[in-house]
Amino acid sequence: MAITYHAGRRLQGLSTEGISTVTFEDDDFAGWTVQSRASVTAGVLFTPDSNYANAHITHSFKTYAIGEPDDMVLNWDWKFSGLKLPFIIIGSEASAGQASSSNAGGYGNPTEGNKKIIIKNNDQTLDLNFRSYKTGGSNFNEDANSSTATTTNGVMYYYQFIKDGYDISVKRYGSIADRTSQTNAQQTVTDTWNAGSTTGGWTDTADLAYIVIGSYGNYQNVGFANAGSNYMYDFKLYSGVTSVATEVQRPTNVQVGSRFEETDTRKMYHYGTPDRETASAVTKISLTGLTAYYTFEQTSGTMTNQASTIGSSSQITADGTFETYGSSSPNRSATGHIGTYATFFGGTADAVGSRYNLSGNPVSSTCSISLWLKAGSGHLATTNTIIGTYPSGSGWQITTNPGVGFSFYQGGNQSWNYSYDKEVWTHIVVTRSGSTYQFYLDGVLKTATGTGANGSTLSGNPSIGSDPGSGSNRETFGGTLDDMSIWNRVLTSSEITTLYSSGYGRELPAGNSWKEEGT
Repeated sequence: MAITYHAGRRLQGLSTEGISTVTFEDDDFAGWTVQSRASVTAGVLFTPDSNYANAHITHSFKTYAIGEPDDMVLNWDWKFSGLKLPFIIIGSEASAGQASSSNAGGYGNPTEGNKKIIIKNNDQTLDLNFRSYKTGGSNFNEDANSSTATTTNGVMYYYQFIKDGYDISVKRYGSIADRTSQTNAQQTVTDTWNAGSTTGGWTDTADLAYIVIGSYGNYQNVGFANAGSNYMYDFKLYSGVTSVATEVQRPTNVQVGSRFEETDTRKMYHYGTPDRETASAVTKISLTGLTAYYTFEQTSGTMTNQASTIGSSSQITADGTFETYGSSSPNRSATGHIGTYATFFGGTADAVGSRYNLSGNPVSSTCSISLWLKAGSGHLATTNTIIGTYPSGSGWQITTNPGVGFSFYQGGNQSWNYSYDKEVWTHIVVTRSGSTYQFYLDGVLKTATGTGANGSTLSGNPSIGSDPGSGSNRETFGGTLDDMSIWNRVLTSSEITTLYSSGYGRELPAGNSWKEEGT
């Protein structure tokens, strides 16, 4: 697409003809109806306490009017944590998401003369449910589902609902590119609503006027301590089509603060960081060499390496098995600095704490390790291992003496004794190239106050939150960690500035982007 440049950072694009037009889109999660004990914050729907007496109505939802398209494509992204109970309802009633004592999130039968399609992900089962109540007739209920593809907590999945007349399908993809091309589906559910059925009463196709998006508590009321959280992002509905053409490609070699206008739609876009907290350009971080990325958003089970999920081709198989020992009280649902959750490790003594034991080694002799930590008042007053293999393998580790400084141990200590506030989130990056070490504290390069670490190979599978020792031979971490990335290259100072982002932090992949502002 040709671009004409104008003064004042204003860019004007040519027509978007041939590009699928979005009927509606939402990713800010404003205007939700939130039921008891549930919450909606920054794209996260939290529906807790399935032991709560009214857990079956503990949910949140939002309703959109969409007209009555005969054909449509709905794209959205789902990321699950804990028990997976999000839903999408496409129906003829605006109140389809309303709860009652026996109707969890609108799952019940429609009222007379109405109909609905329910899409839900109940743990590993992707379910497509058709319900209608023909005027003068009775309720009709038909189900199609798939449980063949296992979802992993903390991994983003890309879903697509297609309505082609009476033919309905829901598919799950591993990438946006696969969803756009409608190839390599990981999970598929298809069905055909029986037109003219005396039982179903589906008399025409152009009467689905509303979409309801939400998440609800455990329907059984018992058996689970937590119904989990559901991350639901970037909903886009395309009316009158059964496939979605590639979205318009906007220029990226522009100044921060630039504006872009589509000449035919008159939509305006702003180029910069998502929250516009910086006025200067933000370096786009290349994912080359990203061997591991831990978001700490998975509140149970294995902590999976997310590097390949966000586009890195350098991922090392290194998932983390969570282990607690002694009388520690860790919390994998602690409030995070990046995203929603972080892990509080709760170490109080050498034999009391918790850790993630990695199944592989994502750290190489040339490497960078970036992370956020908050020491807190429960921190040990001595050496706290953040990540490392000491005393196993060749014995390396990154440690902190809370509020006092940090060290990288490899046959000796490379130290940076600079005070920091252990009650607030602090960003650190350690880079290593052979025996050359660099340390950044809150985006600022610091001079070593002690040298001694060598350039030996960093071997062995590390642990996070403690060294991999046993018994009392452990140096545990008593604070909270969030958003750790490990690279097999030395990050540049501008990339580290982007990761720190004036203290806000930035989830990978970081950088500037276009954000629609209106018309």
